[in-house]
This record gives sequence, structure tokens and C-alpha cells, in this order.
Amino acid sequence: MSDIDVFTIDDDFDPLAEIEIDAPSAEERYVADYMPPIPDADKSVVPEPVTLSAAERIDKLLAGMPGQKFRVLAVVQAADAEEPRLAADIVADVDAAYPNTKSVFDTARLLRLLTEAGAVESEGREEEAPIVEQDEEICLTEDNFVVGEDGEEYLMVTDAAPATYRATDAGRAAVTHYLDVGALEAIIGEEPRYAPLYARIMSMVSADGGATTPQLNGAIDSDPLCAEPRRFCGYFIDKLETSGLVEWRDAWVITDLGREALATGVLDEF
Repeated sequence: MSDIDVFTIDDDFDPLAEIEIDAPSAEERYVADYMPPIPDADKSVVPEPVTLSAAERIDKLLAGMPGQKFRVLAVVQAADAEEPRLAADIVADVDAAYPNTKSVFDTARLLRLLTEAGAVESEGREEEAPIVEQDEEICLTEDNFVVGEDGEEYLMVTDAAPATYRATDAGRAAVTHYLDVGALEAIIGEEPRYAPLYARIMSMVSADGGATTPQLNGAIDSDPLCAEPRRFCGYFIDKLETSGLVEWRDAWVITDLGREALATGVLDEF
């Protein structure tokens, strides 16, 4: 049998004709719709999202970047003024106070994160402007046009009011909580025997230019108080830095909070 005898052309075939498909029977539909049971389906339910208060969101934000905690709080402080401040002014103040930060978050980004957390509130944001639907016609009046020198009318574009920021009550409460003047007294209260060492360290970092790590190590590591249990200067510096009393600026220097803590007289007798 040749290929010509086997292959035939159906002259009645219409490629553009509608194809009729028989509807599935009830039994076929049941099989198609059937889904096997899911084991422990009741345990697979996604819980409702937990709504956090502003204070909880701020604490979570600070806990997520412990090395930048006081810089983040400085943003809130810069926004805590009598009048709302422009973002550029807040950023300029914080960048001047923290010029050598190595954080992946620039100050503008921190300001946005604090706004989302509820530590700072924004006024005049563009997203608060009325939203015009795509199909809605925009009605322009004669006030939207100006006449140029050539006598032609031109559409006048008015810049949107810049966003301003101010600290919220939750933001101020966070600053008060984390920037605690009593932190130095609390540190000494935990281990009173080391009070003379803390007094020595605070005195050295208060000097003009602060104190380098080798200078502090030389003044602390060999002290008999560090013999048993064995302590090193880094142990004490870490506590002071974590509390915001000292900071690294090419040397260890005292912070404004540290000066306020010393002004309480907690170390005067040492």
C-alpha cells in the first residue's frame, strides 16, 4: 500500500468552524471537582495580623538596629520642635551630629521608617491629596492659566507644599525612655565596686578630643579591681556605649547624655 493510498484529504473540514464539546456528565463533574482532604487543615489557617501600638512599633524598630539606636532617636529629637520641620532640615541636623555613620539606612530613610512606626508624623504629604480616578475628568478654571508675553495662554503648574514633620507623643516617650539620665547610676548600682573605674573612664572621655582605646586600656586593664573576676576596659565601655553615655568619634568621647548624667553628681565621690 502506498502513502498516496493511506493519506486522504477531508474536503469537508472547516478550520474556522466552531467546535462543539459535549458537557461533562454529573459523574464526570464530581470527579473533576473532588479534592483530597488536606491533613491538619485547621492548623494551616493564617492568623489575623497583630496590630501593634506606636510604642511597640518604635521599640521593634530600635531593636532591629541596635547599633543605630541613638542616631534613630536623634531623628526624633530633630523633629521635636515648636513648629513642624522640613525633612531636609532634620536630615542636615542629624547628619551633622553623626557624620561618619556606616549604616545602610540614610537619615531620610530613617525618617520614613519612624513615620511608619508612629514616632514622627508628616503633614502635607502628597499621598494625602485627593486621588483623581483615571476616568474622571480634571476641571481646569481660568485661574489655572496665565497669559504670556506673546499673548498666549499657558497652564500654570503650582508646586505642592513640601512635607513637614513633627515628633509624636509616642516618639517623645521613646526618647525619654531610651535617653535616660539615670542610666549611669543604674550601671554603677549593678556593680558598685567598679564605680572608681567608671569615674576614671568618664573623666578621660570628657577631655578635649576624648580618649583612644589604647589609652583607656592602659588606664583600666591593669587595675587591681579587674583582676578577679578578670575584666577589661571593653567590658565597661560597652555598658556605657549601650546606654548612650559615650560614643566613638575617632576616639571615645562623652555624649550630651553622659554630661547630663555626670551633672547629677553620681560619680563626685570617686
